[in-house]
Amino acid sequence: MSARLAALVLAAGYGSRLQRDIRNDPENSHEHLLGVPKALLPIAGRSILDHWIHHLGALPSFNPQSDFFLVTNDAFHELFASWATHRFGSAFVDSNIFNDHSTSNETRLGACVDMALAIEQLGIWKNYDGVLVIAGDTLFLADFEINEFLKMAWENTKAGCVVAAYTVSDADTKKVGVMETTVDDVGNEKVTGLVEKPGPDATTSRLACPCFYLLKSEGMAKLLEFVEEHKSLGLEAVDASGLFVAWLVQRCPTYALRISGRLDIGGLDSLRDAEAYLSQHHPK
Repeated sequence: MSARLAALVLAAGYGSRLQRDIRNDPENSHEHLLGVPKALLPIAGRSILDHWIHHLGALPSFNPQSDFFLVTNDAFHELFASWATHRFGSAFVDSNIFNDHSTSNETRLGACVDMALAIEQLGIWKNYDGVLVIAGDTLFLADFEINEFLKMAWENTKAGCVVAAYTVSDADTKKVGVMETTVDDVGNEKVTGLVEKPGPDATTSRLACPCFYLLKSEGMAKLLEFVEEHKSLGLEAVDASGLFVAWLVQRCPTYALRISGRLDIGGLDSLRDAEAYLSQHHPK
């Protein structure tokens, strides 16, 4: 019997930098996107959410209407509910969208808390063998094969968590979480450490860890444990998802699978870069 997979998109951020860039853009080229959460940004004819549904829908045992979940905030919940009702019907809103009830960037709960709440409250950790956690502001390059990624991830029976990994330049280490890895006795790349946004002299590794994680049952249980231990320490302890991965690699076998790169929608320049890239590599 094949493992049952859920997908969870993290869409509870407020996109403050992008919104600021759009407001300050002298060309006013993207003013129609003011107030639009990143996961609903239209890029090459599809929202980021719909790009991921397109990928996931190609998996033989994945049903987006029942297996696709997202976590958002109170400020954007209505926009996601409207998207979901149009895409899947109104029942999806109650069963597959978790509202973390934060109302501003200042009151956000943090990515780790959002992950844990959604996995617990939406019943993912009880009903699925694993969850694919996906950042709502990220797409991968055109050569990415999700079926191949997941096939290799499930075949690694030692792993409680499998993360995506790609190479960055010296100049980009301060923008990403950087992993250190070693190769195990059967050739799999095991993660031994992760540092959030280090300087290029702080590590010899140039292997970035985007928020794209397959958490198997052990990994999901560890996420709930991490949040229970850290939630009283303040937002900085639970804000970035990489903080959980850095903790996890010391407690649960975590492995990396290489991808060629990603499109990370931070500000307006990176949105324009993504639009230009996908206009040349339009998804089928």
